[in-house]
Amino acid sequence: MTLITTRKPTMTASPQLMPDTVCVAIDIAKRYHDVLVRWPNGREKALKIPNTRIGHDDLIRFLKQQKAPVLAVLESTADFHRPLAYRLAQAGIPVHLASSLAGARVREALYTSWDKHDRKDARVLMYLLTQGMTHPSSVRGTSTSRRSRIPISRSLGPEHAAITAWLTTIWRCTFPRWNATSARPGPTGSVISC
Repeated sequence: MTLITTRKPTMTASPQLMPDTVCVAIDIAKRYHDVLVRWPNGREKALKIPNTRIGHDDLIRFLKQQKAPVLAVLESTADFHRPLAYRLAQAGIPVHLASSLAGARVREALYTSWDKHDRKDARVLMYLLTQGMTHPSSVRGTSTSRRSRIPISRSLGPEHAAITAWLTTIWRCTFPRWNATSARPGPTGSVISC
């Protein structure tokens, strides 16, 4: 375990990294990922890897060569982060996720601009990781809460549809001039009996 916490890790728990942890921040993109590696002595190395199986294998091999525990953080970007997060978890490297909104706010605060590029984003992700503003991903398995939510949502399917239809009717009766298709007030073009 690479984190020492006194309570369940959340984005505000501010866990302390162990002093011998190698931190890896990965800015996800469609074709290439920018990687920033920080060793416990403060030395950093920037890498650029292709978003391919070979690129993932090279990164995992490089991280496995380190003689210290490794902790990776990445920002969930569309679905491009999923293969790498899965591969890292399968290799036994803990993966944390960072909020896109938190990254944008930190980037704005640190660099006083909204200018973004991949190396800067990797540095922002590293900052979020070292400040304890990330949360563990559930890549390794489905969490208990997900396992319990899925059957409940499946069993509530018909009820949810009925409630949604009822609320839509009430909304249209309460606000008859609201045009639901354009999301602007105006004539709806259809007659609704209320």
